[in-house]
Amino acid sequence: MSKYWLCVTTEENWNIIKDKKIWAVKEKDLKKLDKVAIGDPLVFYVKQRAIEDKIFGPKIGGICMVDSKSFKDSTRVFTNPPAQEKFVYRVNIQPIIANAELDFKTIVPKLKFIKNKKKWFLSLQVAMRRIPKEDYDLITSLAPTLLKKWAVNLLEKTDRGLC
Repeated sequence: MSKYWLCVTTEENWNIIKDKKIWAVKEKDLKKLDKVAIGDPLVFYVKQRAIEDKIFGPKIGGICMVDSKSFKDSTRVFTNPPAQEKFVYRVNIQPIIANAELDFKTIVPKLKFIKNKKKWFLSLQVAMRRIPKEDYDLITSLAPTLLKKWAVNLLEKTDRGLC
């Protein structure tokens, strides 16, 4: 049975995650990463960012499926932090929906994992967290239909041990 995860990242690192097909956390989050299983979906929350004078709101960037057990790799790939690589605990991932581009603020009122709707951002001050299947279903329901069907079929196969 799949567990559903929300992963918090920056726009720069989201692009690296998609390109390298890895998700990584710092040592303090290793216990959470070790609970992730092959086949679990990861929903990527991309933080709000400013480019020059324009502010881009937070979004769901995409959804990927875990493709490996966790492992340690100190190879530098991420932009933050600027010093040595700190995101060394990793899993390989495969894209389900690579470019969801879903405005996060519009779905906050419907998300069950966010208890305080006025201060919703407090629920996202982590590297990753489990989310209820209902929240995952809501997010995928707002994704493009063709990709959604593919993701649901793949998850059903994984849950039945066919992948």
